[in-house]
Amino acid sequence: ADAVLKLAKEAALCGEVVLVEARENAGNLQRWLGLPECSGWQDVVSGKAELEDCVQESGIPGLKVVTAGSRSVIAKNGPRLIVRSPRGLVRTLRKQHRLILIDGGIWSEESGSLGLARECDGICLLVPASKSGSATVEEILGRIEDSGSRLAGVLVLPNQDRSKGLKKAA
Repeated sequence: ADAVLKLAKEAALCGEVVLVEARENAGNLQRWLGLPECSGWQDVVSGKAELEDCVQESGIPGLKVVTAGSRSVIAKNGPRLIVRSPRGLVRTLRKQHRLILIDGGIWSEESGSLGLARECDGICLLVPASKSGSATVEEILGRIEDSGSRLAGVLVLPNQDRSKGLKKAA
């Protein structure tokens, strides 16, 4: 998430950006930006909040955010009810804002990343340097291509990054 936030800050220098923290079990964005806890992406997806009420000013010129949401909705384990289509929510954001960056978390078929990726103009895969060129990364790149999504690039993160997995920002 730290690398995605840095990317969003740079993009905001060129015009309005909305960064969406779409990962389950997240909440770093709200903490890092010093924002009050409020409804966010997980609340909207579960039908407990409206999207327009969750887009917040970040305190950084040109950057708005949709944080992960309230802790009560972000369950550590167990099933959760999805009431609203994440893909439809991304379409709504795209109609209203110049650039949307999505911190989708670790890329896997189970995470729902593929559905969000189909709504994006491009996927930027963030890869820890220790995993660069690995069979896992090559497999993920193949899945992105097979899905019909467009790969915008691969960012190799320095080894000191705390990432344990492969992340994407779309």
